[in-house]
Order: sequence, then C-alpha cells, then structure tokens
Amino acid sequence: MKKIAITLIAFFIFHSAVNAQGKWNGAEVTIKYNLSGKAGKAKFSGSAQMVQSVSINGEEQGILPAPEKGAAKLSIDANTGASFALQGKGSAVNLKMVASSGKPTETSVAKISKFALYRLPTSAVTAFSFTLTVNSYATSGEIMIPFGNTATDAPDNTNTFNNGIQMSEWWDTKDLFGAIKLEVFEGEFIAYSYRQPRMGTKDTEAPRFIEIKEPTPFNKGKAHAIEIYCNNSDKAQTYTRDGVSFEVAPQTYQWWVNGKHIKINVGLGEYNFPSSKETALGSAINSISFNTSGSITPRPNALEFLLGNISVQSIK
Repeated sequence: MKKIAITLIAFFIFHSAVNAQGKWNGAEVTIKYNLSGKAGKAKFSGSAQMVQSVSINGEEQGILPAPEKGAAKLSIDANTGASFALQGKGSAVNLKMVASSGKPTETSVAKISKFALYRLPTSAVTAFSFTLTVNSYATSGEIMIPFGNTATDAPDNTNTFNNGIQMSEWWDTKDLFGAIKLEVFEGEFIAYSYRQPRMGTKDTEAPRFIEIKEPTPFNKGKAHAIEIYCNNSDKAQTYTRDGVSFEVAPQTYQWWVNGKHIKINVGLGEYNFPSSKETALGSAINSISFNTSGSITPRPNALEFLLGNISVQSIK
C-alpha cells in the first residue's frame, strides 16, 4: 500500500505540473502535435548511411504523423545504431528515441539522431512544452534541445533544424536562439547546461554550454514536464502560470521542469537565460529539435528517451 501511495503522489505531482502550464499574455496561436495521428510506420532505424523521414501535412507522409502546420522530421546519421518508434495508444502516444552512439572528435561533431519540428506558424514570442523521460538503466549519453528559427523558404537540409547534423559546441550555429543540454551519467546523475552567447574571439573561443549550478531537477525513470518561454522581441513579455505573472526580458528565455522555475543564478534568483544570439532579433522562434548522441555504456544505444505531450503557443 505504501508503494502505491507513493506512486499516486508522484503521478499527481507530475500531472499537476503539466496542467499548470503557463500562457503568454495575449497568446493567439496554440499548436498541439498529435503523435497518435496517421503515421507511415511504427519504427524508423538507422543504417550504413544517413536516413531521414519528413512529414508535412498535405504534402508528404513520413514515419511520423504530420503536424497541422509546419514539418516534423527524423534524421539518423550513419552507423549510429539509433532508432525512433511510436509507443503507446490513444492520447498517450510517445516518441521513443534510442540514442545515437556517436561521439565528437577533435575535428568533427558527433553523429546524432534528431527529431525536429520546424517552420511552425509562430512569432518571436513562443513557448514550447513537452514531457521527457530518461530510461532508468545505468546508461550514459546526452540530448541537446536547441530552439530557434527556420525560414519558411529554407530548402531541405540547409539549417540546424531541417538537417541531420549536430550543432557545434564551440562555434556559432546559424538560426539558434538557445539550447539546453542534458548529460546522462551511468549512475543516477543527470547534469544540465545552457548554451551561452559567443565569448572571446575566433582564436580564444570558449565552450558554448555552461553547466547550471542549481541542483538538477532531472531523474532517471521519471517523466519531466518541461516548459520553455522564449522572447526574441525587443520588449519584455509576460506569461501567467498558476495565477502568477512572470516577465521575460528581451532576447532571453525562462524554463520550468515539473513545476520548478529554473534559475540561471542561484544566489541572485535570476530566471532569465540569455539567448545564444545566433539568430536575428525579431525572427520567429518556430523550430525545436531533440538531438541524441554518446550512448556507448554499458553498451551502444542503451540510453533511451520518451518524448510526448508536445505543444507550442505564440503571440502573433
């Protein structure tokens, strides 16, 4: 009975976090990506060459259901062992992501697997929400979650959201507004970091990802309700969450995990994370992707993620 009670408490805490999702003041566009819609087939696996699958409503039916607007794309780089599969029934369908075994080298970025939503009909003021679960085994690897802009007329495989290539962890990656990285270790620990603006010159470039010092809100085997509020406009914007208003400064974003407001500076209580400044001020934040890599222990591709409940809201 005690175990059941604890499980129920965890269930209600998680669903309370999901249901408490905030809303931009003046939000007019809301998009929910229905993973239980029509799909090409249930599983998508890698091979000796990069493979990709695109789904666009009324134009192209790939592995995934097509979003109502914009495009959904899966990419798996060559010889990474990664795969994607739709899992569950009805409204509880998730995207299972078996992580890539690719690792970066001194001369190249990691070979990855990537799920991307892009060219969504949003503006410079956009919020993404989704649930993400990391499997509970003694696995390691990482997932990067970049968000930013894809031009409506961008040809396929020409920007970081519609191609199958990892972003650089050092140099600029065009069209990025920001990114979050989770590093999964073999024990229970999951470190998290954010992508900072360019620091230094070309010859003294600093790493782009900075670890967040606040205790990690991420745990293996548990679902995490994540919300990211992006403001790429030149004015402060406000969203309301659980009856409380929060102001997001220009060219910054705020984010939450299971109802916890993440701080960039624990001592000062600062919640505004800076844009990485790789996309133009005022450009629409209309794209997000989930890039996996580094799954090599205890065996290749042991790290898995479940992604679901994806929705996007924006101010016109």
